[in-house]
Order: sequence, then structure tokens, then C-alpha cells
Amino acid sequence: IGFATNKSHRRKGYCVEAVQKIINWALSQDTVNHITARCEHNNFGSQRILEKLGFKLEHKSEDFMHWRYVTM
Repeated sequence: IGFATNKSHRRKGYCVEAVQKIINWALSQDTVNHITARCEHNNFGSQRILEKLGFKLEHKSEDFMHWRYVTM
């Protein structure tokens, strides 16, 4: 999953709503058993969104934080 908004549209819930719709769609697919996302270490807004939606931090690499949403 990747998401971004223009600076003027931040903190209005658009990313949360959009990603929740993607999660709902993914959960309706028989072949999906997890969803992954990544964000930069200093992207605190994206980290909050992923945590709010139920993603769990899986690991950190040099450039990114890697998240996983387990559907089972």
C-alpha cells in the first residue's frame, strides 16, 4: 500500500479512509492472506495511519519501516 496527500489536504482523514477501503477490498479476496506497507522512519503521519488501521511493525531496514496487516 502506498498513500500520500497534498500538504493542504493532510490531517483530514483521506488516507485513513482510502486505505480502509483497500483493506476491505483485499479482505474480500480469497487469495489475500496479508497486506504490506512501508514508510520512511521519519514519516510519523504514515506511521500513525498504519497503526490506527491495525498494521503491525514487522521490521526496520536502513531506509524503511515495514508493516504487515494479517488477515487471518
